[in-house]
Amino acid sequence: MRLGSLPLALFCLPAGACALAKEVTEFPPGLEPLEDNRAPWPEEGGDETPERLGEASGEGYDEDLEADYSWCHARGYVKKPLRKVYSAIRVPRVGVDRRQVHEFEVEWGVEPEYTHSYVIHNTVNDIITVEYDITWRHGAVEGTESEPLGVGSRWQKTEGSTVIEMIRGSLYSFEVDESTTALEMVLHQRSLRVSLDPELCRTYLQDFFVDILAESHGEPLPTYPTGS
Repeated sequence: MRLGSLPLALFCLPAGACALAKEVTEFPPGLEPLEDNRAPWPEEGGDETPERLGEASGEGYDEDLEADYSWCHARGYVKKPLRKVYSAIRVPRVGVDRRQVHEFEVEWGVEPEYTHSYVIHNTVNDIITVEYDITWRHGAVEGTESEPLGVGSRWQKTEGSTVIEMIRGSLYSFEVDESTTALEMVLHQRSLRVSLDPELCRTYLQDFFVDILAESHGEPLPTYPTGS
């Protein structure tokens, strides 16, 4: 989640002490995609499954928030079996926005009704310190956990600073053949400073995809200058 120069989103007590406003948001159940994916599948010469992304982005409106948000969709391929990619997706560091997050901690098994779940406690040190939690869940939606044919992943900001108003995403991963996996990503986001900027959520999905590629191929994850 890109924050840039953060506003001082504070509330003040009668005694004059101020603190960052925080909130808890409901995470609806399920592993299904947030919405139909509008991104094109990538093409590259004669390669029908290139390790690239096709992308689409725009703006939506959330009736509960009574606010606009940016949405980004992406589709791409990983030339590895689904079981390998599924394992890579479940590595918490792969999903952390390391361009912005300075520190993070992981708490496992927070939603026992799902096969894999955890919450990532993120800390961003900018003009102010912003702390927020993103809860992740994953599970096989086709086939079995040991032999998956399709996997659903969902994540959402569930607690923390109101500087970040919305982060919610989905990833559907499925087998193309025994050595190729297809990915369909959806992300919605909004912050107090940058309520509408699809470029910011596109960057996150691009980084997420690159991390999945690296982890799936057994390569080191890329590093980013924090604040980029």
